[in-house]
Amino acid sequence: MKIPNEITKISYFIKLDASAYNNFYKYPEIKFYDITINKGYPAIVPFNRDEGWYIAPLSYDDSGRVNSFYLCNVGINGLQEEIQDDICQRFEGGKYDYSAFNGLQPTKVANLISQGKDALEKVQTIKSRTAGDKVRINGVDYKIGTPKTGTVSTQCQDLMSPKDCSTLFNVVILLYVLVQDAIWEGLIQLMMLFNQGL
Repeated sequence: MKIPNEITKISYFIKLDASAYNNFYKYPEIKFYDITINKGYPAIVPFNRDEGWYIAPLSYDDSGRVNSFYLCNVGINGLQEEIQDDICQRFEGGKYDYSAFNGLQPTKVANLISQGKDALEKVQTIKSRTAGDKVRINGVDYKIGTPKTGTVSTQCQDLMSPKDCSTLFNVVILLYVLVQDAIWEGLIQLMMLFNQGL
């Protein structure tokens, strides 16, 4: 039996049990989106410094309710590095897989999601969002950091149903084709005028 190349390239595995998610959170900061459709909304909200947990919303609905988010633990180095190096799971909609984190009991995951969403709602209600200001969450003061820039990994399905996304895609393609046809037709007419000597 041949081992797939993807598996042979793995140099090590990390065992994930409950202790893997117990990491002191160094330099936690609240961040707000500075670009994209989420501008002004929270991008990163720490809520459990002692164990290293934060919530990172990806998309919001029109009322400001979070549609999809990452629930993350800072990992062994204690630094918030988002999904690059932290232990994160993505959650969407209202039905969650509470067994998403290996080694954590589903009740613990449900509690963390609840704490994260509560912290997120608290941060959404603050008036002053100036870097350096502090917000108290679960008895801990968290500093507001510089805004989060860069792109958000939001997909159409984060904002609407797959059927609506398909319809939107087809409309965009149709508009693109119509515009291209109009451009070509205009160029052809312009070339005909030049050929006739204007």
